[in-house]
Amino acid sequence: MIRRASLADAEGIFRVHTSAIRDVASTHYTAEQIDVWAGRLSPASYREPIENRIVFVAVETELICGFGQLDLKNSAVKAVYVLPSHLRRGLGTNLLSALESFAEGNGLTQLTLEASLNSVRFYEQAGYRRIRSSDHEFSPGVSIPCLVMRKELVSHGAG
Repeated sequence: MIRRASLADAEGIFRVHTSAIRDVASTHYTAEQIDVWAGRLSPASYREPIENRIVFVAVETELICGFGQLDLKNSAVKAVYVLPSHLRRGLGTNLLSALESFAEGNGLTQLTLEASLNSVRFYEQAGYRRIRSSDHEFSPGVSIPCLVMRKELVSHGAG
């Protein structure tokens, strides 16, 4: 089940996010990059996105096993993460589709995102195209290489 996140979901979102970074992103980044990336997160760091952006969670038997975040104002997907134990079950695809549908329903015609290297293939399979390379800085001197990607949205309700 995919639903809007509430503040009560912050701990579960934190668990998904840090697990995915440590177990999945570690295939493409150094231990230092992973430690800084995951180390800056806490359950409290999700309060602002839950209150001011669009955050969906994927829930299976009361366990938050994935989340996605959309910044409508900037037409940007900010996050799609799934617990490592729940990969390749369609949860990430369903979360991304929910974000895209919400974006379309709010008049957006395209979305951009900054993809970590381990997630590029996932986003390409969902129709996103590479725009340019970038570096996402977490702290002075510690950044990760990423790819900026974009997808043109097609309104499914038109016609």
